[in-house]
Amino acid sequence: MKSYNAYFAGDIAVLSEMLEILILSLEIMYYEALPLGLEINWDKIKIQGFDFNTANPNPASVSVLGNPVELVPSFMYLGCRIDACGGSEEEILRRIEITRGCMKSLTKNMRHSSITHSVKLQLFNTYDLPVLLYGLEMWDVTVKSGKRLDAFDQWCL
Repeated sequence: MKSYNAYFAGDIAVLSEMLEILILSLEIMYYEALPLGLEINWDKIKIQGFDFNTANPNPASVSVLGNPVELVPSFMYLGCRIDACGGSEEEILRRIEITRGCMKSLTKNMRHSSITHSVKLQLFNTYDLPVLLYGLEMWDVTVKSGKRLDAFDQWCL
């Protein structure tokens, strides 16, 4: 029976060039955490990679200490999508769609109001722009995605 008094550590990243080394690292982490009263939540563990040196280069999951661990091409980390290819196009499109929804909610209530243009701009800068630019420091902005961001910014304004 599983203990409900277990503690979990969060947001740990383990990097490796080989899947076998990564699995070994997870096993070591499991055994090192036990004396501290920490437990790995195997349901939340994901392995991201696209070029592992194994007999089966694209398995759906691997087993670590008898627990299945899913292999994924991308995952969410601190609210941002991390892609195995290293590109940010998918995350930028996702952020644009989230911000578009925020803009529609905000402008629906402001369209026929007496709020001045400068206040509307301040509301955009305060409420919508941070939603769009969250995680920007991790993005690989290409010319194409830069133009897409500029076009969306013009749409918002």
